[in-house]
Amino acid sequence: PVRLRADLGPMVPVWTPDGSGIVCQTSDKTLHLISADGKRDRALGKFDTAAVAFSPDGKLLYGIEVSPQHVYLEAMEATGGAVRRVGELGSEYAPNSSFNPGYRFTLTPDGKHLSYSTGRFSESLYMMQHFSLQTTGWAWVREMLHIPQP
Repeated sequence: PVRLRADLGPMVPVWTPDGSGIVCQTSDKTLHLISADGKRDRALGKFDTAAVAFSPDGKLLYGIEVSPQHVYLEAMEATGGAVRRVGELGSEYAPNSSFNPGYRFTLTPDGKHLSYSTGRFSESLYMMQHFSLQTTGWAWVREMLHIPQP
């Protein structure tokens, strides 16, 4: 393997549509376009997103910005520059995944639809009633807790 870049952020790197390079993000949220041979590295600008996707023609990079109250679809020219807001998605549609790196963001070939994962995670406390550690199925628990056999 050849190391192309250090100091990466959490974004999953993505190939350009024509395969000429890879877009990645550094820990300071700057997107970089690295040539496929690894010889050129060009900063495209800051983009506060955990995933990007190219438009079908390869001219735009899309990403999702998440703030505490809002989730925005944003775009940047693939050659670099300022990020512009395309629209609001709604806070209930914040991208999320139990995997790290977090998620992948894709557009359909016609550029009219996007997909990404969302997740609603919760934690609960349960009480199990009417069971006995003496039951054969719980032998491993007795052993782990050093409870003597009956």
